[in-house]
Amino acid sequence: MKKKIFIVLIIIWVLLLVFLPIYCFIWHSNDLKEIYGNMAETVAISIANHLKIDDKEYERLLGLSFEELLKDPFNVEFERETREMMLNSDIKHIYIKTLIPEYRVKYQAETGEEDIYNPDEGPLLDAAYLLYATVSEAGMEDTQGTVYTDQLIYNVQNDRFAEIYAEIYNGRESTHYVSNNQRGSYIIGVSPFYSESGKYLGLLGVDIPIDKYYSSLRSYYLIIAIAMLTNLFIGLLAIYLQINIGRVDEKFQQAASLLLTDSVTTILSRHRFMEILAEEWEENIKKKKPISLLLIDMDYFKEYNDNYGHLAGDENLRKIAVALHNITDKYNGSIGRYGGDEFIVLLPNMEEYEAEAVAKEMVKAIINLNIEHVKSPHDGLQTISIGVGCMIPEKGNSWNDLINKADKALYKSKRYGRNRVSV
Repeated sequence: MKKKIFIVLIIIWVLLLVFLPIYCFIWHSNDLKEIYGNMAETVAISIANHLKIDDKEYERLLGLSFEELLKDPFNVEFERETREMMLNSDIKHIYIKTLIPEYRVKYQAETGEEDIYNPDEGPLLDAAYLLYATVSEAGMEDTQGTVYTDQLIYNVQNDRFAEIYAEIYNGRESTHYVSNNQRGSYIIGVSPFYSESGKYLGLLGVDIPIDKYYSSLRSYYLIIAIAMLTNLFIGLLAIYLQINIGRVDEKFQQAASLLLTDSVTTILSRHRFMEILAEEWEENIKKKKPISLLLIDMDYFKEYNDNYGHLAGDENLRKIAVALHNITDKYNGSIGRYGGDEFIVLLPNMEEYEAEAVAKEMVKAIINLNIEHVKSPHDGLQTISIGVGCMIPEKGNSWNDLINKADKALYKSKRYGRNRVSV
């Protein structure tokens, strides 16, 4: 009887010894791959939402050789703006990839180039890089010092690229996947990219070297080998790695979240909003068009928290943020969380009277949410106060002046009873 129990325990031990490490390896492999993919996808969405290319510029860029593209002022500026992000992250390439019509195809894969272009997918090099930025300042590390040639701007439209290209064209917003191509192996996040006229130009891609992913998993090979020798050692080591990989996962998630969004409301973080405001300000100095800004304060929010608790307060913030975000989207604006109970909205190319109308729409929308607030003097409902500022950007002023203007208007709204809009 004891022998049978011992044999059963040995069988269980062997099964655990072999399959548990393998299971852990697969689980962490998928989890880490998803984290890297989501990070790349998030960055791709952000850049695609703010980069502007008109149809004429698209045609011009498409006609450049790779060497010309790398030296082109538009691409140089694109690379400059994205390089800081790449230097502070695991991202190696950021680019726009587009399909080119067959009549414009310059090259096709030849015999002997199987390792580069995979001609089994088709001989025509019918996918091209419209913009291309790499983390390397010299722009040469990917080719081990060789010179960039015109043909390097093209590659074969493989099945996976064609599938994603078509899916996004038909309505899918963004995705991420693993790719092996002439530039190496990467976890790639992609987002649709459109011209200013709304024409679908292709995919904005963000590459994270798959080596970063594999380096997080490499220790598992050692774990599996050691597990064959001692169960105790493998158990302690697995616990150690589980804890550390959990911390790595958390850091990646926190970094991706803090980079773009507020953790409570999921709208733009203050830092990201200020970046967008600064970019829009510089752009409108050239355009000489107005920028409107709304500063929004939740009325008597401290009293709400004191009465209902901070968890209810966070839920209140989320409801308000969703309502304000929906209205902001209608007018192609941007919204971020400015402070504990404050939101900030950017409405580019909008006059003050138009912005005032949008603000009044927001005040009404919040009332219609019917959020109970017994400490509010406004029919026991949660309300908001808004200050509107509007300026035409000039080199002699800054976006801080616009914020100050909106802040003074918000003070007027709060001074004269709240639940109102002031300019």
